Amino acid sequence: NDIYIVAPASLSEDVVAAVLKTVWDANEELRSVTARMRLWTRERMVSTEASIPFHPGAVKFFREKGVWPAAMEKLQAEIGKH
Repeated sequence: NDIYIVAPASLSEDVVAAVLKTVWDANEELRSVTARMRLWTRERMVSTEASIPFHPGAVKFFREKGVWPAAMEKLQAEIGKH
């Protein structure tokens, strides 16, 4: 199962980026906290199995990190309709 951080669309992109930067930078440390967190690698932060849309700030962050594949554009558009 994927792990989600849920935020309102009204949250600023800067705040979203700051939260994701913290999670990204501390990934190794966070993965040692619980067995569930061990599965949350940087590579799994962007999942083509997502069932809720990514915040625009998250999309921007993951694009800048180079981990937002082209397949995510279609998924993001599709799940954003619901």
